[in-house]
Amino acid sequence: MDLKVNYEKLNSVLSNLGLTFDDIEQEFTAPMPQKTWSHSHKEVSPHFFVPEVKKVYPRDIANGSYSENTPSLKAWFEYHFRNETIMAHLGSDKVIPAIKQDSRVEFTSHDGKLFLFDDGNHRLFNYLLLYLMESKAAKTDKERKVIEEKFAIEKPIHFEHNSDAVEALRERERKKRSQLTALAKRYVEDHSKTAGGFGDYVEYDSKDKLYTTVINGSETRNIHEEDLERIVRGAPIFPKGVMLWESDGQYYAMCHNRVVKTKNIEVFKEYYKRCLTAENLIKKPENADKYIVEYDYDQNIYGVQVDSIMVDGNFTDDFKTRISQPYTSYIKNRTQLFHKMKSEDVRSVLDSCNSSMYGMVYIPERRYENLSEQECKAIIGEVEKEISIRQELEVGLKNNE
Repeated sequence: MDLKVNYEKLNSVLSNLGLTFDDIEQEFTAPMPQKTWSHSHKEVSPHFFVPEVKKVYPRDIANGSYSENTPSLKAWFEYHFRNETIMAHLGSDKVIPAIKQDSRVEFTSHDGKLFLFDDGNHRLFNYLLLYLMESKAAKTDKERKVIEEKFAIEKPIHFEHNSDAVEALRERERKKRSQLTALAKRYVEDHSKTAGGFGDYVEYDSKDKLYTTVINGSETRNIHEEDLERIVRGAPIFPKGVMLWESDGQYYAMCHNRVVKTKNIEVFKEYYKRCLTAENLIKKPENADKYIVEYDYDQNIYGVQVDSIMVDGNFTDDFKTRISQPYTSYIKNRTQLFHKMKSEDVRSVLDSCNSSMYGMVYIPERRYENLSEQECKAIIGEVEKEISIRQELEVGLKNNE
């Protein structure tokens, strides 16, 4: 990094706006806040809390995500980490739409100051510097107001919350995860409101300082911070293998590898009651870890998701002829196994069957959609047969070792 060259470019950008370095020096060298962790009972938790989307102006932003290395705009400009990225876009108007359109650009609030959450430090610097330069170049208050709105961005804000309440949410998540199969966990994750919330989530109104929890798909509103932990810990824990949750108006009730989904809250409440009063142990189907059956109550249609399959051939040198070939041949010749699958998924499965290498068989995940009840039963029967055939081949080969 050649600081002399970099400052020459900065002076050139300033000159194009009718400015000199003296015009921005005070703000350019002024100390910028750093993230502080002064609240021992507060923490930012993006896993469970839905960020609040707010209109953000450059004046609201205190610093980037590595604020300890950027105590001023000057230090940020001279920071050695990928500095060439900053220089490539110095003074470019394109940084504004880049910041606006990138969904990864989010902020955290610490002591009322906004810091970049994670990604986008280089764009943020160019955005803040460009705002400083254009503001200084403005001649009237009207021009400055136009610039303010030009740089305004709608972005998610993550706030600090009571750490005891956050830990209560973590404990719920850990307990629920431990009771589900790997495939069921992935299903819950893929259909959750927040990336790590595992079905449960909390919304926060920073204006009224009130919380709304959605736990087990049941909503509780107008919660004060001091009551949040109690509300979380008081939520029911369902029998092993049972999960209930809501995401974007869709309600889910899961029992091991069976899922019912609906947008009708009254229907969901009935499932909620059944699960709440169920016996402590609900028998898990024998192959619950290998596929999931989804029933869309509102549309009266079914879907089946079969987990990917990997059979390790370290048993014996006979693996290819005694397992790989007969198993993949069975799949290819059971046309019912491909009923209502997407054509690209069928090709993926057949390609895997044709390219099974010595030592391993890998069949990718399969999805069957828009099934009637009868079609669903037929697919489940075929999948169960396939599982049985593979297990028999493996057991037979192991017994002959």
